[in-house]
Amino acid sequence: VQNVRVMLSVPRGALLHHPSYGLPIQVGMSTADLDAKEAVGAIRRMLQQDPTFSRVDQVKLQKNGGAAQVAIGVVVAGSDQSIPLSFSF
Repeated sequence: VQNVRVMLSVPRGALLHHPSYGLPIQVGMSTADLDAKEAVGAIRRMLQQDPTFSRVDQVKLQKNGGAAQVAIGVVVAGSDQSIPLSFSF
């Protein structure tokens, strides 16, 4: 959970040597300006590139007023059970 939370807190472009890493979401950003497909794609790519996880079962983003809810299902390497995670922005 902590690994994913840290991953989701990095704004895209914040890491100089990894400019494509991070989310296209920033604090204070309007959800009207949020491209849900782009955000889901970014989350999925980060999870797939992390050796902590052997599989990404789902990534869903739902806009709800001024917030966005992300539901993730991942399988930790060495396990075969999907773990559901959810975060709000």
